[in-house]
Amino acid sequence: MTEFGCGFWNYAKLVDWSGKIYNGYDVALGPIRFNSDAYGASNIRFHQLVDGVQLAPADLLICKDVLQHLPTDDVLHYLAIFKERFSYILILNAVLPDDNLNGPIDYGDFRALRLDLPPFNETLEVIDEWDNPLFGVPYHEHVCLLRGKRAQPASVRTWAKQLVKRLRPS
Repeated sequence: MTEFGCGFWNYAKLVDWSGKIYNGYDVALGPIRFNSDAYGASNIRFHQLVDGVQLAPADLLICKDVLQHLPTDDVLHYLAIFKERFSYILILNAVLPDDNLNGPIDYGDFRALRLDLPPFNETLEVIDEWDNPLFGVPYHEHVCLLRGKRAQPASVRTWAKQLVKRLRPS
């Protein structure tokens, strides 16, 4: 499994990774160092995402609350990479508030994303959703499962759906 934007591994530390290989990537070095020291193991590795670094191919990629902070061209770029390198892609994003849904933003800003709508037009399955109010704003999250071009083992799809339970805010 590969994660694009692992942050400080808030939900992932609750997952039983025995028998699985995890590679977490983030642009920020602080979380990578912290995670490596606190959680690193022979099957759990963390990497700083810098120019030239390739995501480790895997059956499953998780991208939680990252794409909603990237400009549209970058989202399109990463979706193309994800579909080439992974069997399944689990993407979590806010779909509300939708005042700038799929609209233009600068790096690090926010807008809600619906990857099934233009300009993305992805074929996906919403496998879970929930309300996640933050700072008085009524955010609504979708967990979307996309299929990549790699062979798709059925066991990974089942495991991904079980993993979603750990992704829900408590």
